[in-house]
Amino acid sequence: MSEIENEGLSELATAAIIYGFQSLTIGFSFPASQILLLNAVECLDEESATKQASHTMSLKEDGPFSAVSKLVRMQGFGGLWKGYAFTCASDIFARDIVKSYIYDCLYWFSRLPASDDSYITAPNALARATVIMASDVITGVLLSPLELVKTRIIVQTHNSANRKYTNSFTALPQILREEGFGAVYARGKLIPKILLETISTIDVHLIPLFLIRGCGLDPSYQPITYRAVRFGFGLVSTLLMLPLETVLLRMECQCIPLPGQRIQRFDTTVPTDQVPYTDMRDCIRRVVSAKRKFLEKRGKKGSGISGLFHGWQLHVVTSFLVAIVQDSSF
Repeated sequence: MSEIENEGLSELATAAIIYGFQSLTIGFSFPASQILLLNAVECLDEESATKQASHTMSLKEDGPFSAVSKLVRMQGFGGLWKGYAFTCASDIFARDIVKSYIYDCLYWFSRLPASDDSYITAPNALARATVIMASDVITGVLLSPLELVKTRIIVQTHNSANRKYTNSFTALPQILREEGFGAVYARGKLIPKILLETISTIDVHLIPLFLIRGCGLDPSYQPITYRAVRFGFGLVSTLLMLPLETVLLRMECQCIPLPGQRIQRFDTTVPTDQVPYTDMRDCIRRVVSAKRKFLEKRGKKGSGISGLFHGWQLHVVTSFLVAIVQDSSF
C-alpha cells in the first residue's frame, strides 16, 4: 500500500476511535440524562397536567435511584437508552459535519491568518475563539430540529399502542407535517436556545482561554489546580443553563397543530403541561408557581425557584464522572 493510503487508513482509524469513545461517553451518562429530562418536563400542577394513564408515571417524589428503578420496571432496561442511537448520530456526526462547514465559512469571512496551532496558543486567540463560538451557536440553532426529535422520543410513552412517533428517523417529517416549522424555531423556543448555546460554548472555549492566557494556569504543569478551577466554572455554567434547559424542554414537549390539522395525541412517560406556553417568561412563571404550590401542599416553604433547577445535584455528579472518564482515557 502507498504512503498516502496508509495515512488515510490511519486517519480513518483515529476518527473511528474518537467517535467510538464519544458514543461510549454519551451511553455512560444517557440514563442519568434521561431521568433529568423527564424531571425537567414533568408538570407539578395537577390541575394543568395531562391526565395520568396506566402507561404514565410520576417522578416528582423520587430520587435518582428510585426514578431509574421505576423507569426500568415500566419500560425495561432498554428504556434507559431510548433514543440513544439517534442522539449519537445527531450529537456526534451531524453536529461535527455542520459545525465544520460553518466554521470554515466564518473563518474565511474573518480573514484570520492560517495557523496549525490551537486557538489558545495561536495569535489573535480571542478572535479565533469568537469564530469557534459563533460556529457552535449557529450549529446548535440549525440542529434544533434534531434536539426536538430527541426530546419527543425520550418523553413519549413506551406503550406501542399509544406511541405517537414510530422511530427517531421518521419523527421529524411527521412533526413538520403536523406542526410546521413553528414547532422548531417559533413559539418562544429560539431565545432560550440561543442563550443556552452561548453559555455552553463560552464554558467550553472562552473559559479555558481565560484560565490559560489570562490567569497563567497551565494544565500541563498545574493539572489539579486547573481542573478544579475549570470544574468550578463548569458548575456555574450548569446552574445558568438549567433554567433555560427546563424552559426549552417543556416547550419542545408541546404539540400545537397547524390550523385545521388533526393530529394524534402525544402521550408522555410523565405528566406534562397540557396548556401551551406563550413564551419563555410564561413558562418560567408557571414552573415557579407550580413548584411553590407543590411545596405548600407538603407543608414546606419556598419561592418555587427550585423548580427551574430540578436535578442540579445529579447534573453536577454526572458532569464530574464524565470528566473523570474523559481524563482517564486521554
